[in-house]
Amino acid sequence: MVAAILVNYESGDDLVAALWSLSQLEKAPDVLIVVDNASQDNSLCLAEKDFPRLIVIRNSENVGFAKAVNQGLRKAGESQATHVWLFNPDARARENALSELISATRSMPQAIFSPVIFDNQGRVWFSGGRLSWWRMRAVHRKTRSLQSENEDFLTGCALFIPMQVISIVGEFDENFFLYYEDADFSVRTKNAGFQLRVVPESRVDHAEESQNNPQKVYYLVYSGLFFFFKHASGVKTGYLRMYATIRRLKNWLDCLLWGGKEAALVQQAYGDFFRKTR
Repeated sequence: MVAAILVNYESGDDLVAALWSLSQLEKAPDVLIVVDNASQDNSLCLAEKDFPRLIVIRNSENVGFAKAVNQGLRKAGESQATHVWLFNPDARARENALSELISATRSMPQAIFSPVIFDNQGRVWFSGGRLSWWRMRAVHRKTRSLQSENEDFLTGCALFIPMQVISIVGEFDENFFLYYEDADFSVRTKNAGFQLRVVPESRVDHAEESQNNPQKVYYLVYSGLFFFFKHASGVKTGYLRMYATIRRLKNWLDCLLWGGKEAALVQQAYGDFFRKTR
């Protein structure tokens, strides 16, 4: 039994379109769960109108992605789901996307999975993930491969997870408000002995509407700092402190010489992170 979990925050028409793409699959999710982070638009109303059996969790404030996912995971557990499919409202499932993921988990039960994900231009947006510790980056592979590898991380855009993984690894870390919570969950999953696999036959399209979020830069920097320092030890920690200090000095010069909103958001992220970790 598969439960699809969609975290919604003012997704407009995208939420309904994502739900339709899931419901019209040859193998559709058995349960559709939407966790709404206090949206002020009509996205949730439109979804409830088109999908009267939709399970909805309403938050009174925006609690962030990780906490909302955890709420969805608990509801999926109550629904007796054996697998969950995290699915972004700005994503669209192609034919057989879910059936290919189910087939993959039958042949490799000790793993979590992602489809190959394409952007709105039809180019590969994600076909695997590599962690660059020396640059403090989570890097998407954007070339298709027919050979599945054990990845460093999988994106949360359309992440397929057996519930047994949740029972062993635990839920998402709610210290992440936005971004890198998927990389954190991936690392913990891999450390617990599971594999991280991309299923080439499963395909999803992704418009990446988060590009329009003015706070994206802030959360990418802040959450990236939190992620890499959380999982570093020994020599890595020392290197990361040096590298982050150099990057912070460069950002200070950028703010001084050029200014701009993006540089100011980066500066704020660095300041907030290092104040909280003193």
